[in-house]
Amino acid sequence: MRVVAPLGVITALVLTAALGPVLQARSPLALQDTLSEALRSGNRAEFRAALTTGVTFHPAEPAFALLAASEAVQHHDARAPRWLNRAMTLAPAWASPHTQAARWLLSTGRLDQALLEIREAARRDPADARAPMCTVIASRPDARLVFRATPNGENGIDFLARVVATCVDPMSPLSVAIDERLRRDAPGLVEPRMREARRRIARGEVAQAIDELRVAVRRRPDDGVAQTTLAEALLASNRPREAIAALRAAETRVDDLRPLVQMRARAEAATHDEAAMRSSIDELRGLAGSNSEELAAALTLQGTLEAGLGNDHMSLRAFEEAYTVLPGPTTLEGVATAAERAGESGTAYQSYSKLVDLVPTEPRYRAALARLTHAPPSRPSP
Repeated sequence: MRVVAPLGVITALVLTAALGPVLQARSPLALQDTLSEALRSGNRAEFRAALTTGVTFHPAEPAFALLAASEAVQHHDARAPRWLNRAMTLAPAWASPHTQAARWLLSTGRLDQALLEIREAARRDPADARAPMCTVIASRPDARLVFRATPNGENGIDFLARVVATCVDPMSPLSVAIDERLRRDAPGLVEPRMREARRRIARGEVAQAIDELRVAVRRRPDDGVAQTTLAEALLASNRPREAIAALRAAETRVDDLRPLVQMRARAEAATHDEAAMRSSIDELRGLAGSNSEELAAALTLQGTLEAGLGNDHMSLRAFEEAYTVLPGPTTLEGVATAAERAGESGTAYQSYSKLVDLVPTEPRYRAALARLTHAPPSRPSP
């Protein structure tokens, strides 16, 4: 038996086949892709053609108004406010129209209105509001402006935390002011305490920094950065054994162990535990693998620590190995200075001679040669 399809079904299939590409080209996602590409390339004619199609066939889609606003802001087009208002009306919960409005207002010198728009954006999405606030801070790092743009509640705390972490000098008065507010409004946050601790370390107030960091570690015991910062402060205050304990705690909570092992080696040298220090250097060498720069850094660190412990000949051997791994002025200078300390004047002389050839403008190397002029070579040069 032959089945005959109804005429309406056949017509629909024919129309779908004929109009499919057209309908697909007019779909919201396809039009958004076209608009985004035209925006990136700066093709205003293509952008306007796609925008007309989008607004005609999808008048309630806020993405088209937002893209139109972005394009207008980018080109300082006077139609920007109209598109921004349309985007805000169609998507009242979106932060992006307010972020774009802030950018537009900043570009036209209307700071007070821009701060209001940043505040509205931060009420909706603190992450989206961060960029225009950072633009303001770059020219006017004033805490009063930041706080005028900060909404109340959790989103305001999130906004301040993002801003101070990404575009504020941690040593600046602005960072101090924001951190004071964060500590008042969100006393459980660890990052403001850590920034304050670093500021105290920079001012030489190490004991107060350690107090701040111990509170931070108690509140977030699984934070490797807090433990590491505490170890730095303890080492700076000549408490290397406590620093080692903090580093051991941090090592289970961070991905990159190299900085921690380097610090641990320095702390072990400070306790005169030479075996432990050399074990840490061996660990660094293992972490370096085939990376010549990291391996040379580990050997240079050993050379420096051995010298501090009075092991001049072991220091020289470490620097010589570093030079073998990574020849260059930096490692060669390590060899030269270690050889001179160890009394191996011939090696020192030949190393400084090479340094003069490599860096003829450095007066220190010529001065060293003058000191060693009459010293006979005792070992072959590296």
